[in-house]
Parts: sequence; structure tokens; C-alpha cells
Amino acid sequence: MTDTTQRLTDLEIHVAHQEMVITELSETVSRQWSEIDMLKRSLTRLVERLNDRADSGDAPPAHQPPPHW
Repeated sequence: MTDTTQRLTDLEIHVAHQEMVITELSETVSRQWSEIDMLKRSLTRLVERLNDRADSGDAPPAHQPPPHW
């Protein structure tokens, strides 16, 4: 093999490796965005539940000690 052929082969191997890494990173980012979206929805539901509970009067007033005192 000539030096040029070897260099071309090395570059092709390098590019193939980079393409594989880019694909893996893209899949990872996609999974993370899905998880972030799910966590945002969960947090929104929790905040809504807390707000509903506070609005309904079920929550004890902040200035009173808890019932076990």
C-alpha cells in the first residue's frame, strides 16, 4: 500500500468512527429530551396538586404548629 492509500484508509476509518459517535450522541440527546419532558409534566402536576390543596384549605396554616405537638 502506498502512503497515500494508507492515509486515505485511516481517514475513512476515522470518519466512520465519528459518524458512529455522532449517532450515539444524537440518540442520547433524544432520550434525555424525552426524560426532561416527562419530568416537566410530572413537576407541573405536582405544583397543580399543591396549589389545589392550598386553595381548598386542606393545608394547615403556616403559623400553627403541626398536630402532633
